[in-house]
Amino acid sequence: IGIPQKHIDKIFKPFERAHTDSQYNGSGIGLATCQKIVESHGSSFKVSSEVGKGSTFSFTLQKGA
Repeated sequence: IGIPQKHIDKIFKPFERAHTDSQYNGSGIGLATCQKIVESHGSSFKVSSEVGKGSTFSFTLQKGA
């Protein structure tokens, strides 16, 4: 579905959503949780999105600890 650029930061905050519940189901906790887990490992979590086309979420994890 894509996420408007102005909402990219918002979707990584707990219980914040880019779309209303009547448009798409969800609690707004999933992406915030994913980002927190990835960042707790010293890595990064990113999104590339285009409205009407979709979104790509990517992350890196450091090898070994």
